Amino acid sequence: MKGGSDGKQPRPIGECNDSASVQSARSGLQYTMKIGPWSAHRKDDMKRVEKRDIAIEMLDAAVSEHLDHGRHFAAYNLAAVAEELLSKFVQQAGFRDSSTVKIGAVKVMNKALGYPEGDDKALRKAFFETKNSIKHMDTSQETDRYITANIETGARRKIGDAVRNLEKLGWSKSPLLTRFAEHRKNAQRKLFSDSPAEK
Repeated sequence: MKGGSDGKQPRPIGECNDSASVQSARSGLQYTMKIGPWSAHRKDDMKRVEKRDIAIEMLDAAVSEHLDHGRHFAAYNLAAVAEELLSKFVQQAGFRDSSTVKIGAVKVMNKALGYPEGDDKALRKAFFETKNSIKHMDTSQETDRYITANIETGARRKIGDAVRNLEKLGWSKSPLLTRFAEHRKNAQRKLFSDSPAEK
């Protein structure tokens, strides 16, 4: 690289002299990105948290949103994240997680009806379609501004999926989860009593 008119080597594009900077190499040149003095104290505020504790916290929060506040979209996504995290622990323990059990049931049903069994990845994606529809929006599609769902029932079922994972692990249940179990039983009784066969 040739020097400038003063004989000094030109400074690479993007270089700065800030002491708190992040180094990265691109196209053989050394770049420096300023991140600002505000970042210096961030590590002091951080703490190490086990994902087991995160999953349990999110599951409890899902139940609270569902039972106490009627915020079922929040409940659904909190429960879905808890279910996914707990699934990893279930698989690590050598058991079948809630999604794997449901995938197996769908495959058996499809086979019995003479349809293709279906792909595991596609079926798993389908089970979390509502969660992804809630948190994503395609701004190029006007219809994507809306979502159609029986979200109260969906939230109850999604919490139930996460609870089943928790039960397989043998982990203790919080008072909130005990309340949810009673709520779910009552909902199932009501559904059964309202069915045409009972009329």
